Parts: sequence; C-alpha cells; structure tokens
Amino acid sequence: VPFDEITRIPPGVDAPTAGDPAAGHALAGTTRYVLALGTVEPRKNLPVLVEAFDQLAEDDPDVRLVIAGPSGWGAEALERAVGTARASDRIHRLGWVSGSQRVDLLAGATAFAYPSVYEGFGFPPLEAMQLGIPVVAGDAGALPEVLGDAALLTDPLDVDSLATALYDLFENTALRDRLVTAGHERVRRYTWDAAATAFT
Repeated sequence: VPFDEITRIPPGVDAPTAGDPAAGHALAGTTRYVLALGTVEPRKNLPVLVEAFDQLAEDDPDVRLVIAGPSGWGAEALERAVGTARASDRIHRLGWVSGSQRVDLLAGATAFAYPSVYEGFGFPPLEAMQLGIPVVAGDAGALPEVLGDAALLTDPLDVDSLATALYDLFENTALRDRLVTAGHERVRRYTWDAAATAFT
C-alpha cells in the first residue's frame, strides 16, 4: 500500500479516575515503589525488570517492586527471577487487581516501569503520565512513537541501562519534574475526539 494512502489513528486515553495514593501505598506495603502493570507474559520482559530492580534495591533499602496483573503464559520465568533475586522479599506480586486498585497503585507509585519488548500501542504508561508518575519504558515496538521524550526509554534487554533509568527516576528531582510535565503534555494528544476527526 502506498505510504500516502495510509492514515495512522492512535486511540484515545480515557480521562483518569482520581486515585488514592495512600490506598496504593497500603497495597504496596511501602510509600516508595516501582510499579509494573499487565498480564505476565514474555513480551512484558518482567524477569529483566526484576534484575534491574535488584540493582536499585542495593542502593535504596526502602524501595519495593510491585507487579500487578494476572499470570498469562511464561510466568515461570518471572517466578524464577524473583526466586533468585537478592531483594526477593521486596518484590510484591499482587496478581489481578480491580480497576480502583489499579488507579490507586498508579497514583501512589514513585515510578512506573514498562520494559516491554513489543507493544502495539501501550496504554498503561500513558495512564501513569495522566496521574503525574514518571515512566521508564522499553525502546521497542510502538512505545518510542507513543511516548516520545515524555518517558525514559531504554534497551529493554539491557539490565544495567534499565537499572540506571530507575535510579535516576528515584534520585533526580529535576528529571522527575521534567518527565511529569512532559507526560501531562504528551497524554493530551491522545483523545477520542482526535481519533474521530482523523477519519475526515
């Protein structure tokens, strides 16, 4: 198909429900946590996130990794990674969560991690941006196009790069502030009105 005959129409992102950070902290068991959301499956690349978190945990005795979402296929690799992690006692798998719990976890997170090796779009990082949570994501699939410079993008298979990005999100206040501002601006691009008018 000739390129000039293709129209790309991103979906809209629904307006966020106000989350309760305190409820998110209660679910996470801490006020300082990295959150990952989604069904556990290989493309979500969660074993690499566990390895990167292990590095972050060495420098931050209070931080936790919270993984919310049901087990799909390939969850055994994540279980092995958690089992061998030095900070395994600070990795909290919640399984399936309700819609309100999901928003509370997002609202209370210190950082949102989405190191996926493939996404066709990627709603969760945009949902985090709506709530003012800085994002680190994989530089793969549609994520660079969707998130632009409003997220820290890393090679999703490079544990050290992902660990450094997480550390920066926790320790660099200026970077956090820039990403929060850029995230709010970025997510405003994705409305259902814009998707509807793209047909005309």
